[in-house]
Amino acid sequence: MPTLKDIAKVVGISVSATSMALRDHESSGEETKRKVRQAANSLGYRSTAKPTDSVAFVLLDRGFDQHVYARVFQGIGEMAVARDLHPIYLSLATAQVEAGKLPTLLKRRGVDGIIASGVYTKKAHEVISSLGVPVVVMGNYELGPKPWAACEVDLNAGTELLVETLHQLGHRRVGVVLSSSHTD
Repeated sequence: MPTLKDIAKVVGISVSATSMALRDHESSGEETKRKVRQAANSLGYRSTAKPTDSVAFVLLDRGFDQHVYARVFQGIGEMAVARDLHPIYLSLATAQVEAGKLPTLLKRRGVDGIIASGVYTKKAHEVISSLGVPVVVMGNYELGPKPWAACEVDLNAGTELLVETLHQLGHRRVGVVLSSSHTD
């Protein structure tokens, strides 16, 4: 298993500088942090930090007020509670994630796993997967050859739920438009 020393050797910096960069310390430059994360990811480094007992649902370029995600939030919450985990819900701009501008919670590996969805691009995936925590992508994405886990949304059940909800609200004429909104 790779160590901090292995990463430091690849990047050409000290072990303590490597450790500080992995912990997103403010004294580490952004370029150093990027190089260290990239080396850690390519070496397969996994932190030995204590588990946080938290799982994050990261929704990119979508708001939490969208009905389509209601059951997803409920399912994540139920799964987390059943496993004594703390669910964390984050709505982030894809462009900021692509630029590496992540909340400190994610940069410091404050979660044990990430479930991602929304406008999830290949670049966003590279940044999020470089954090060194397991990532599961919810949706149909082409993210490149590296291994990653994905699950498909059940559009039949989801559409049925949406139509039923609209019907209960008194709507009698309902149209459903589905489109692919992700980009590379």
